[in-house]
Amino acid sequence: MTNDRKYTIYQEWYFLIVINEQWTFYIAVEDLNQYYREEQILSILDIELKINHIQYQINEALDRNNKEKFLSYSTKLNEFKQLKMGHDKYINRLESVNFL
Repeated sequence: MTNDRKYTIYQEWYFLIVINEQWTFYIAVEDLNQYYREEQILSILDIELKINHIQYQINEALDRNNKEKFLSYSTKLNEFKQLKMGHDKYINRLESVNFL
């Protein structure tokens, strides 16, 4: 989500969304809130909290010798770590462009 936003009389505020530097579109604040509540959109803080919680669940599975849960949580952890890594790379690229 960028700081670019537009206001329309009928639909109120729209924010510009950029995905993977390829797709851009405006989304209504109401829709954005709905997607956030449904966890279809996550903030970086949400991602970090999920990583922390999944690591806890992995430790619990190890303590209980539950191989199935361990493998399941490990897969989820890898997915969220990849998501965070992609975000971090994007932020680093933005920061390097802004400092030049």
